[in-house]
Amino acid sequence: MYPSTLDPDLSGLPAAVLPFRQWMTAWYLYAVADGQIESTYNLDDATAERLEGYFNTGLTPREGVGALFGALH
Repeated sequence: MYPSTLDPDLSGLPAAVLPFRQWMTAWYLYAVADGQIESTYNLDDATAERLEGYFNTGLTPREGVGALFGALH
């Protein structure tokens, strides 16, 4: 069995950041599956801050993908 990278005892992350880490993982998986990013996507600081804002306002990871990559009208 492989340890989870979301386990605070194994990752060294504070428990307070785990919900955002889990949200980011779900966001990444959805963005790859939706064809919005490649699996080798390299997240920059500005985009990470935008995504944290989406998380803090209660968007789902799927809604976060739409907000970040959605078409402009």
